[in-house]
Amino acid sequence: MDTKSTHTQALSRHTTSRLPRNSTTLPKSAEQLAAQFEAFLVAQRDADSLMDEERGQRIKALRDRRHLSQPAVVEGLDKLARRKVVTLRGYQTWEAGGGIRWENVKVLAAFHQVEPDYILTGQEPEAPDLLDSLNGDTRKLEERLDRIERKLDELLADKQPSKPSKREAPARRPLPRRSPRKD
Repeated sequence: MDTKSTHTQALSRHTTSRLPRNSTTLPKSAEQLAAQFEAFLVAQRDADSLMDEERGQRIKALRDRRHLSQPAVVEGLDKLARRKVVTLRGYQTWEAGGGIRWENVKVLAAFHQVEPDYILTGQEPEAPDLLDSLNGDTRKLEERLDRIERKLDELLADKQPSKPSKREAPARRPLPRRSPRKD
């Protein structure tokens, strides 16, 4: 055996897959691959379109929640950013599910006081657990709450009348005297 054929055999062993060749591992025809790729692209486009449409609905819902018109939002965005952010037609495109740049998402989120991720994905951030921020030391918080409750009890006890009194009618002011008429 010559060294050239041995080298070629060794090289071919390293470049081939270890799976046996059968109908599932053999390459498909170009037509089949093109059809599968086209189906993938259509499915991806449909999914993207649905996500864009949902984003547009969230943008519109944020505007509706504040009872604002589209021109009012456009004007508010421009004032907030201190630059021209979007035209009215561009904003209408956003609400219809059109594309929106990240910089504009951030301005829109700041205007509506939400997180940018909410506009893009619809997921709101979780509220932080304030008790966890105390690192498990709730003793001081409980002491302060007890002091506040004691003080409220004292104030309420001072304000309660001992006997309910009858409500008196307000004093009437005398009517001013009129001078006699001269006819």
